[in-house]
Amino acid sequence: MGRTPLLELSSTLKTEFKLYAKLEYLNPSGSIKDRPVYNILKSIDRKPQEIVEASSGNTAIALALWGKVSGIKVTVVLPKDASSERKKMLRLLGARIVEVDRNSEDEIMVAERIAKERGAFYLGQFSRRENPEAYRPLAEELSRLGLDYFVAGVGTGGTLMGVAKYLKPRGVKVVAVLPKEEDHGIYGLRKSPRSEFWEERLVDEYYHVSTREARRYMRKLWGLGFLVGRSSGANLRAALYYARRGNVATVFPDSWDRYLSLELGDQKHLKKS
Repeated sequence: MGRTPLLELSSTLKTEFKLYAKLEYLNPSGSIKDRPVYNILKSIDRKPQEIVEASSGNTAIALALWGKVSGIKVTVVLPKDASSERKKMLRLLGARIVEVDRNSEDEIMVAERIAKERGAFYLGQFSRRENPEAYRPLAEELSRLGLDYFVAGVGTGGTLMGVAKYLKPRGVKVVAVLPKEEDHGIYGLRKSPRSEFWEERLVDEYYHVSTREARRYMRKLWGLGFLVGRSSGANLRAALYYARRGNVATVFPDSWDRYLSLELGDQKHLKKS
């Protein structure tokens, strides 16, 4: 876990400066979320009987895989509009799914309530410091590249905050990638950070990407052999912009296999953008 390939794509993408990508979608569960899930769970004193978490997909899948391997019950609270692939993966891994309507219920509050009612352990990816701390090894690896910029999309903000705390004091500028639209289709990213560990002072710049751009650059990556999701496309779009200014690194957070039905049927966000 975490020992994913680090590639230089400068010549392939014909960038002015060096552009590096960490292939985090090659983690065991297919996403970067293996890092914080493992780091949070290894900090627990006693093995819980059940774990509950609110997640739009990747953390839920990482947690469900960990639960399957460890023999622990997992309950995930996720939006009703999550892709069918994600729901199928969770069910195949034995997770219990609780679906909520984004417009009427807050999935985090629902997860906290369920955990309290059932006496289960609440993972709490939006509040636990172990989330950003999980990215210290990644930051140390990137620190050897002579970077000018680190660029990453914001979901919980764990990746960006964890890497920024290590790289920013070493002169690397930190760029947060956010969706351009309010109602966007870049799954895994949020319009604005809501985690308790988010620190505005660690961010130098914000770069906004539309759903259409994220999808376009995701498909560009497919053409290069990287089977990734839209957040990787968004990260690449931003990284290419900053690769005109200096050496840049980014991450490709998750695999395409959890979004196939959305790619075939998501016309709403594409028309809006």
